[in-house]
Amino acid sequence: MVTKSQLSYTKISKKFLRLLKGWKSLRLQIGYSHKTPQFTFSTDQSDKPKKKRHPLPRDLPPGFKASFTARNGVIIEADIQYDDNGETVQMGRRL
Repeated sequence: MVTKSQLSYTKISKKFLRLLKGWKSLRLQIGYSHKTPQFTFSTDQSDKPKKKRHPLPRDLPPGFKASFTARNGVIIEADIQYDDNGETVQMGRRL
C-alpha cells in the first residue's frame, strides 16, 4: 500500500526531474551562444543580385551603412556610416 507521503515524494521527484531537465537544456543553449564562430553582418548588399536584396527601413538617413563583427556571442567591432548634409559621417570602434 502506498502512503500519502510516498505519493507526495513521487510528485516532487517528478517535478524536480522536469526542472533539472529544463535547467540542463538552458545550460546547453547558453553554452552554445558563447561558442559561435566569428561572423560579420553588413547592410551593404551590393554583391547580392537585385532580386535578393532586402530594403532598409525608410527612416534611416541617406547612404546609411552598418556592419558589425561578432565572436562567441559578443560584438567585437562595429561601424556605422551615413550622409549628413552632403558630408559622410562615419563612426567605428573595435570593442
